[in-house]
Amino acid sequence: MCDEKDIQCCAPINPITDYSYSARCENKIYKGYHCQVHFDKANELYKTYKDICKVAYQFHPEQVMTNVNNLETIRENIKYLFKCHVWYEKAYESRSEHKNYAFTPEKSDEGHNYQFEWIQGKIDISNEKLKLLYEKANQLKIKETKRVSKKGKVINKNEIKQEIDKSENEEIETIINKMNDFKKKQQEDEKETKKLMEKYMAENMKVRIKRLKTRNVVVPLFDEFIFKSGYDDETEITKFHLRVALFEIVRRLYDHNYFDDSFVPVRSECKCCRFVPLQTQLACDCIVRYEDFDQYVDKFLRYTHQAEVVKLVSTLIVKYYDKILPILNDFAKLYKIYGIQILHSKTSFVYNGERFTFSDEYETHEKNSKYLSLFRLNKKKRLEIHNEREFDSEILREIERGE
Repeated sequence: MCDEKDIQCCAPINPITDYSYSARCENKIYKGYHCQVHFDKANELYKTYKDICKVAYQFHPEQVMTNVNNLETIRENIKYLFKCHVWYEKAYESRSEHKNYAFTPEKSDEGHNYQFEWIQGKIDISNEKLKLLYEKANQLKIKETKRVSKKGKVINKNEIKQEIDKSENEEIETIINKMNDFKKKQQEDEKETKKLMEKYMAENMKVRIKRLKTRNVVVPLFDEFIFKSGYDDETEITKFHLRVALFEIVRRLYDHNYFDDSFVPVRSECKCCRFVPLQTQLACDCIVRYEDFDQYVDKFLRYTHQAEVVKLVSTLIVKYYDKILPILNDFAKLYKIYGIQILHSKTSFVYNGERFTFSDEYETHEKNSKYLSLFRLNKKKRLEIHNEREFDSEILREIERGE
């Protein structure tokens, strides 16, 4: 069946720290974007980030007025802007922690980047307004100092500055310095992230080249099998579908140890003691997404654990050609009846005492639902093909006995 759900985890194997490269986790996705190893913590970090952002979204530094002439209002506005900055910094740090744990750089999407841009935009607004308010506060204090100067003595500019509340000024300057330092850190993060992205892109290119080389070796083996089996000139069967069937049949039978010398088919525990059919479904509707077999193979080669399956199946079709061909012949006959529907319908591998056959029968040997009946040819044609299959099985047994 479709393996889209088995795509690779998006997290690096180890969290990215100090802009260091960490290869992408090769485990299959468990939920969302992550495997079982990474899912819980990634989800926890995501919720933490979202909770912080809920608070950060409630601040609106752009609405703070700077053209005010009241020192108390200015002080309150400065406190508010610093509070904005504190929460925006928390949002940035929590977002960074989540991203560095849960996603390699190439898996970060526009949504991730937008959040950082949004936070930086808000911090820039806060910083700019804070500077304006700081200057405004100094101007008002100078005027106030002139007005209340003792004995009407004119106080020069330097003396006025000394009378301004130094502790308050130092606090504001500290706030501004913190905001400037944080902006420098963000700029450094952005620069180093770009470098890290280049590293990941270079590594990904190496993987793609290796994948292409593997595909260029694997696909011709399937082509050779099809050509050797006489289906290369077949007009009633789509070659792409036939190659997919070959791949999926071998993959599934391997999972049941069919190619082991010690293979023993499972029998029913009831009195009939018949062989238990292996229920299967070779593909699903998503097969229409693929233009050719190269693209279909690429789906597996994207992930290391599935690339090994491709290599294994390629080896098996060469080594066990005679054992696989009769089963592919079964599929081809059913394909002429049902077309592509046979690929993504419920079917079975049924052991006939000599080999597995590929059958449109499912579970208790009853015909496979009303769905397949829509694509079934007339009964006479169906019986002819069934008899032909039995004849082929008899010939195969004679060949194996050396008669």
